Amino acid sequence: MNWLATKLEDRGHQVVKELHISTSQGLRKPDLTVWNNQAARILDVQIVGDSNVGSLVHLDDMKIRKYNTPEITSKVAELTGHTLTVGAITINWRGVACKRAVATLKKLGLRNADLNIMILKAMEGGLSIYSNYMGMAGGGDVT
Repeated sequence: MNWLATKLEDRGHQVVKELHISTSQGLRKPDLTVWNNQAARILDVQIVGDSNVGSLVHLDDMKIRKYNTPEITSKVAELTGHTLTVGAITINWRGVACKRAVATLKKLGLRNADLNIMILKAMEGGLSIYSNYMGMAGGGDVT
């Protein structure tokens, strides 16, 4: 998420990480709130496993529904000065990204090379988590 925030800033966007938004449902902290002089977006990032029920689009939709509420969108619009779009960046642990996430990131100025690096970082993170888990479970190191 930090790498993505930096890339978006490099492309001319203002970025707030984990903006705290108080709602009637409790505190919400979307991973990234991104805006420039034209538009604003909430982006929530998730790395999912194959065991999750549903397609990447379904999992993407679930994240979008969580943040696409009038209470949240009005507060972010007030901060950014724009109506906003709510999106998700969904990648599975094998490095397959939801097509909608790829399209969103390209609209925000990321290039194919940036997307490849982001996917590799997601895969590295997944391997690190797995390796740590196996070490705690007595399975040894996988690297």
